[in-house]
Amino acid sequence: MKALVKDLDLFSKPFVFFVGDKKNKSTFIGGALSLSIILISIVYFYYLINMYLTDKVEPKINSSISIENDRIEIEIDESFFIFEMLI
Repeated sequence: MKALVKDLDLFSKPFVFFVGDKKNKSTFIGGALSLSIILISIVYFYYLINMYLTDKVEPKINSSISIENDRIEIEIDESFFIFEMLI
């Protein structure tokens, strides 16, 4: 079991010289952290899918549009384009 957790180490450091067929230095702590990150990601993904499928996700409004009715006059030099914006 300990060797399996070591093999799951996502943060293992590669090294050039090696003995046998191992090319990475894996640790039990690194494997345990990798396994916990994978499990937390799967649980969170399940949570998001469940919230989406049960229509419990409410959209967030990040911006709003306000229309000004006041007249604004801008002086434009003769060398500029003149355009009209219709709303």
